[in-house]
Amino acid sequence: NDGDATPATNDHTDFGNVGFNGFSLIRTFTLINPGKNPLLLSTSQISGPAGSLFETVGLNLPITVLPGDSLDIQVKYAPSAAGQHNATFNINTSNCGIPAYDFALRGTGICDAAGAPRLLGQNRVPIADGDNTPSSEDLTDFGNVAISGFSLTRSFVLQNPSGIPLQVSALSITGTHASQFSLSGISIPVTIAANGEMAFEVKFAPATEGVKTALLNMTLNSCANTQYEVSLAGTGVLPRLTEFKENGSFSPPPGVNLVKVNAWGAGA
Repeated sequence: NDGDATPATNDHTDFGNVGFNGFSLIRTFTLINPGKNPLLLSTSQISGPAGSLFETVGLNLPITVLPGDSLDIQVKYAPSAAGQHNATFNINTSNCGIPAYDFALRGTGICDAAGAPRLLGQNRVPIADGDNTPSSEDLTDFGNVAISGFSLTRSFVLQNPSGIPLQVSALSITGTHASQFSLSGISIPVTIAANGEMAFEVKFAPATEGVKTALLNMTLNSCANTQYEVSLAGTGVLPRLTEFKENGSFSPPPGVNLVKVNAWGAGA
């Protein structure tokens, strides 16, 4: 109704919870002309303490609504901060009884978990923040890699599923064997576009035999997660020599990108 100052969920004037981390919600209101004369809608505005967070979508005024006809008006709420936001929608008409029709709007900005950053392994398997169990499933466990100059590099992808840019201000590797893991393919700080992603690489180059562990750390400006940390692991092993006969085959150990073959005998 005209002059309604109490937003409610049942008439959609209360938009409810909407993520301020790049999300929005559009509601449709229908204006009906029950009179016998054409109704001219001349101007509209959304005012109030949070008027800038609400806007009409595709409403081109002036427009005339014929008798018995109606007009759908879409209003979008896109919060930019947490908390409750109030505004008033007003539309000026040629109706002599109600020249200015207005009603209150309300919405609440929250940090929507749907916009939280996500880290993916090289095989695109998600790696949850705080994952302290390196696994071959998401490739945070690099497996066996030969020592003495061998290494294995894996790529990771950081996704930004929110509707606003994500800033990565720090990216580092810490922990017991951090020196045996290294980062490449990225320059920090970096900004990931809304609904975009960024790839980088981690190289594991064991210096000695045994299990090696480290932590991959990221500092972000996401309201859902400012610190993202996952565990990495790999095992250093001795390089192995493999002997194979005619028509035989072998698989190089992880990290081996050069194979030297010594051959002898007739025709060698």
